[in-house]
Amino acid sequence: MAFRYVCGACETFSDHGDRAQAEAERADHHRRAHHGRAPLEEWVTDMDAFAARKASASYRRAVLGEPVFVQLLKWMLATWPRRLVLLVLVLAVGLMLPLQPPR
Repeated sequence: MAFRYVCGACETFSDHGDRAQAEAERADHHRRAHHGRAPLEEWVTDMDAFAARKASASYRRAVLGEPVFVQLLKWMLATWPRRLVLLVLVLAVGLMLPLQPPR
């Protein structure tokens, strides 16, 4: 089983054969890169569990977000009544105004 140590502050990672090696790398990384302090964003993860989560649709939605066309469709559906009313109002007012030739 493979484990990965990830330091989000340094944006680095290292792969290890077991959890003990990854935890040892974590402690060594604290000492070398962060002067003995622990960064806020770091973790050791089981790569098999990570791969399963990454393959799930909910993970892809959370990380990648919705496709642009879905966001656009939601926006269109949420705002079309107001835009339709505005269009009808503009057309009605425009048709009621007498057309005057330019002077």
